[in-house]
Amino acid sequence: MSLIVSRCTETADAPALARFFVDHVTPDYISHGELTTGRATAPGVWAPDLEARVLAEMREAIAEPKHHRQVLTARKADELLAVCMVCRDERGIATIEDLVVAQSQRGQGVGRAVVEAVLAALAADGVVQVLLESGVANAGAHRFFEGLGFEMVSKVFYRRVGPS
Repeated sequence: MSLIVSRCTETADAPALARFFVDHVTPDYISHGELTTGRATAPGVWAPDLEARVLAEMREAIAEPKHHRQVLTARKADELLAVCMVCRDERGIATIEDLVVAQSQRGQGVGRAVVEAVLAALAADGVVQVLLESGVANAGAHRFFEGLGFEMVSKVFYRRVGPS
């Protein structure tokens, strides 16, 4: 596969990346990160303005990477196949915040190629630990990440205590 994984440097690409995200995630994707950022309003429930929220995050990460945050894309020719957002800190710890692969490309090696490229770049940059989270119902992603050597280290619990 002639897949090209590269860092996105043009904020003009952000709308297409946000649309790709929305088109290729399901409610199973939702984890505590989506709840704390407002992307989701409850487990399994995306916020009505999800695309606008993701667009703002993408624009910010591309224009002014905070905390070494980067947006990467995987393309074959001009076709966008995956989007990945990664954040690393000065302690040598990185977080894969998002990995969204086109539904038609799942199981075709695209996600593996993206994660391997990300891990190689992080290791070359001195990162020693990589964390990620996945929605509790996202069993396919759990198998995928475990197959790449990731292991579960915690569970996150949720409870609403106030009005919605």
